[in-house]
Amino acid sequence: MIKHLYILGPALLISACAMSPEAVENEMEIELDAVPANVIAAANRALPGIQLSEAEYEEEEGLMVYELEGMLGATRYEIEITPEGEVLEIEQIDD
Repeated sequence: MIKHLYILGPALLISACAMSPEAVENEMEIELDAVPANVIAAANRALPGIQLSEAEYEEEEGLMVYELEGMLGATRYEIEITPEGEVLEIEQIDD
């Protein structure tokens, strides 16, 4: 089960609610060291202390985003961040 913590901006909220799994047009797993420093910094500002473990670069409805996954304490999170470093969404993942 995934809990949405927040989504920035009403347009993003509307598009996130309308998004289906088919809306992800293109995704590619990448190494964490290939993620731009400003994207990593944005993740650390959004969730201080997160230990990032995985990264993907994906296109969602025409917008390219980085999706980072990691642990903060005993909780797993996914963070979607634009290449410019804007945090779009943080999801808490319940395994």
